[in-house]
Amino acid sequence: FRNFTGEGFMAAVLKPENANALRLMQFISTLFMFFLPAFLYAKICHRKAMKHLGFIKVPSIPQLAIIFATMFFALFIVGALSEVWQQIPFPKEWQIKFKAAEEMYNRQMQVMARMNGVGDYIVSMLIVALLPAVFEEAIFRGALQNLLSRWIKAPVWAIVITAIIFSAIHGSYDGFVPRFVLGFILGWLFYGTGNIWVSIAAHFINNGI
Repeated sequence: FRNFTGEGFMAAVLKPENANALRLMQFISTLFMFFLPAFLYAKICHRKAMKHLGFIKVPSIPQLAIIFATMFFALFIVGALSEVWQQIPFPKEWQIKFKAAEEMYNRQMQVMARMNGVGDYIVSMLIVALLPAVFEEAIFRGALQNLLSRWIKAPVWAIVITAIIFSAIHGSYDGFVPRFVLGFILGWLFYGTGNIWVSIAAHFINNGI
């Protein structure tokens, strides 16, 4: 019975042979946590729900090239900030909790991103890179940032607040500041274009790399 509850359940799910079960859990959880709330909010409050969330036009090839270059160079900034963040002398008990959370996060990613062949590669890119990009951008940029921009009439603050929540909700404390920067870039891309597909493409490129 212990194998289906608490730590026993997680230990079973995190076994490499159960990668598909973990991927399915990831898909269902992100669908219900991120995309459906965003869609329902837009559906209730606006006549054209998908358009309100920013689903308007797929980026062109030149736009995708610019997005790729932006995210590629952003990786260097994110990497540098990650090193700086890890040098901050948090209390020891905090560091222990941070490390445990980070190890659990990394174990989940390693299992879901297992690639023993072309099929595994395609599934991993779908579950780890594409779907999170679509679902998370829908809730954070399409819904939350959009709503905050209308409420507080200050787009920069809407981007900052959304980026903080975006980073915090991942529960990866070592990557909090780098992920905040990523969220800010994604938010700025959405604000500048009004097109959620632009931030989805950037998010997908980041996750894929």
